[in-house]
This record gives sequence, structure tokens and C-alpha cells, in this order.
Amino acid sequence: MKKLSSEQLIFPIIVGALSLLNILRNFQDFYLTSILVSLVGIVATVLFFLDIKKASILFYVWIVAQIITYSSTSFTFYTNQFPYISLGLSFKIENSLLILNFVPLFFFIGYRILKMSDLIGKKVSIRPIKTDSNLKSIDGEITEIIKTNKDGKWLKVTYFEDGNSEQKFVMIKPKGEERFSRKTSIFAFVNEFGERTNFIDWGKVKLK
Repeated sequence: MKKLSSEQLIFPIIVGALSLLNILRNFQDFYLTSILVSLVGIVATVLFFLDIKKASILFYVWIVAQIITYSSTSFTFYTNQFPYISLGLSFKIENSLLILNFVPLFFFIGYRILKMSDLIGKKVSIRPIKTDSNLKSIDGEITEIIKTNKDGKWLKVTYFEDGNSEQKFVMIKPKGEERFSRKTSIFAFVNEFGERTNFIDWGKVKLK
């Protein structure tokens, strides 16, 4: 399994634990839709620890499914997970009730950290923007997430220079809220890796 921090493990563990508790508690009222969402959460947690990247899709489904609750005289779509906290807006439509629960949105904080961990193991190219840049062209692999007290989370890139068998490292971080992708290159900070994390230069970064 790829190297993950305790922060990255918290979200999957919480999802798995809440889903399991919900199944155990829900058999009293037996909301089938809630139990199905719990099963999605448990499967997502298992796939995560098996290092299967599709787990992030199921985690996303687990969160989104809990946002809406619908109840009528003939059908109830109740997906809340233990501990059944609701905070949001409710709408009464004739003989039915629609509730938008904002509590699950807080799980997106953990989901974003999880998505960042999906980048570990990805091949990446880093290219200088200027011809006179201190940054050289780099083709490497994202191997770790580094958390700094000063600048938040960075991605560690491991690479080899031509004709040199010694591993080299840099740290990269997107400018603004952009995300690294295979489709387009985005601007990123490129820093030295080590005790001194000095800024090298801006780079154009693209997943391979």
C-alpha cells in the first residue's frame, strides 16, 4: 500500500465506522435506502485499504446520497448515517417532505484529502516556463504528500537525472485552486525538498 499519513486515513476509517454502526442501528427501523448507502461506505473503505483508486467514487456517492431526504405517504428515501444529525432546509410539497441536509457536506473536507492521496503513484512532467529558469525539465513520480506548517500540503516528486542513478526530489503545489490533470498543464510552485524548501521557480505541471 502507498505511504499515507494518519490524516489521510481518518476519513475512510470514519466512513467505515459510521456505515457499520448505521447498519447495526438501522435494523430497528429498517430504512433500506440508508442501509444501502452504508454498504456503499463499507465497500469504499475496503477498496481504499486494498489500494483500489475507484474507492474515491464510492466515497463521493456516500456523501452525496445523504444530502437529500424525501418522504411521502407511499415512499421514503432516507439515507442519513449514524449519528443522524440533520441541519439544512425542508420543503413541504403537497403530502410529501423534501429535506436538504447540509451536514454531509462537511465530509467533503476529508474527501478532498482522500482525492489528493489518489495522486500518489502518478507519473508527472514538470517543465520550466522561462528559457533562463533555474528549474530543469523533470519527468518523475508523485510519491508522498508533505505537510508544512507554513504553506500547507505539497506533493513530493521523485525523479532521476539523465545518466545519474541517484534519486532527486522536488515539491510541487498548484497555483490557486487548480488541480493536476492529464488534459492540461497548470502553473505550480516548484520547491526544493529537504530541510531547506527554497522556491526554485514556477513550472508547468501535467500528469502523464
